Amino acid sequence: MAEFNRATKIQTQGGLEPYEDWPWQVAAEAEDWSGGAVGVGEWLPLARIQQLKSREIGSSERYLRRYLHMQRRLGAGDIIIVPDVEEHGWNLIEQAFTVIRYAPAGWFPQITAKSVKHIEFADGTSIEALPGTATAPRSERGRFILATELAVWKDADTQWGALRGSMAALGGVHKAFVVIESTANG
Repeated sequence: MAEFNRATKIQTQGGLEPYEDWPWQVAAEAEDWSGGAVGVGEWLPLARIQQLKSREIGSSERYLRRYLHMQRRLGAGDIIIVPDVEEHGWNLIEQAFTVIRYAPAGWFPQITAKSVKHIEFADGTSIEALPGTATAPRSERGRFILATELAVWKDADTQWGALRGSMAALGGVHKAFVVIESTANG
């Protein structure tokens, strides 16, 4: 993951720069994705990762970058982004496009379709930002699901039920991965 981050770019106020986590983020991510067990490896996540999202640390983008990396390493599966409001999903699609566009040649397959809410690759995988409605996730199946700002979703219980139905029915090493992150809301 560290090599992927250094080789790809992030849009900052100063322009395009290599992405580099802060040391505390590296430590937190190692624990999140290994279950806290030393030597377990980055591909055995906890059954549940809970994160209280802080402002200005880019946690949504960090998880999206993780999913882009996993999608390429594991070779299959669609990424579904379910934001609190549709425009936030569009922003994450644009951030994903920046990573893909400035990645070293050969890291990503050719893009066959791109819009503000969708990127599709020649290998059949995609990244989709779904609108924050209770029925939107029912139409898609995803292996990598990023639910952002859950605490401020309108009718979160109904949306979560629909989102659970969108998780790919995959088992073993092909299981679905879900990250739910949010700032506090009361």
